[in-house]
Amino acid sequence: HYYSNHFFWNNHFGNMNTSRLGLQLFWDRLKMTLGADYSVYKNVLYFDSLARAAQYNGQVQVFHAFFQKNIHLFNWHLDNKVTFQQAPGSSVIRLPQWVLEEALYYENTFFKKVARLQVGLNLFYVSAYYANAYMPATGQFYLQDKVKTGNYPALNFFINAQVKSVRVFFKIDHLNANLTPGVYALTPYNPMNGRAFKFGASWLFFV
Repeated sequence: HYYSNHFFWNNHFGNMNTSRLGLQLFWDRLKMTLGADYSVYKNVLYFDSLARAAQYNGQVQVFHAFFQKNIHLFNWHLDNKVTFQQAPGSSVIRLPQWVLEEALYYENTFFKKVARLQVGLNLFYVSAYYANAYMPATGQFYLQDKVKTGNYPALNFFINAQVKSVRVFFKIDHLNANLTPGVYALTPYNPMNGRAFKFGASWLFFV
């Protein structure tokens, strides 16, 4: 039941059921993880293209697999995670087919291991897809088929430093804003934040 200035409905929905089967393998010596799972959703509740609550009378199958491998060479680190996901023939669950999460950074200790420093970049990317739009009136995401989002790499720069109990960080969010082509939006009509500089520090006192 929902009543507001812009929307109202009185529905009688059935229970939504989820079945999931998954497997995850980890090789400690190689620092590598492989995982996959298969899910079946029945009677999916969602918000349709008019942002109204609805229920899909059927089942939706979702396949998800990922590969994660962290590479360490001297003081350099390359953390990789690649995800593949698909909901074949689904009109109510929208997913980007590919998700990339990458981090390249230098890490070292100084002054007899009293100080620790990390400097690097991280990247987040999803392939193009029809992401759900946002309806402020209900605070919910709903289906849309007009605008594709994704296919854009968001790059961040960071510096983390620690000296004993003092921690300091400096970060540039969305370093490549306005430098690379593409529409940087995670949801339609709502672009990501532009380039932002962030700085913080914490000092832990022992009593």
